[in-house]
Amino acid sequence: MMTNKHGRPRQNREEEIKNIIEDTEENLNRTTEFAKEHGAALNEDEMQQIEEKNEHRKETMENLQQAINKENE
Repeated sequence: MMTNKHGRPRQNREEEIKNIIEDTEENLNRTTEFAKEHGAALNEDEMQQIEEKNEHRKETMENLQQAINKENE
């Protein structure tokens, strides 16, 4: 079995990262839907916080996907 530079089985690490990406994407989608449904009731600061969190989530997903790609090189 192939291991990564940390000695962990590569497949297990990749699966963990994929699960984190899926969970993060779910949170992103839920938050986006919430903002659409309740946007009128949210103030500007709350909407900005949601947008910032979602941007952070997108960055996290991109970084995690890059980690998978590096692991597979």
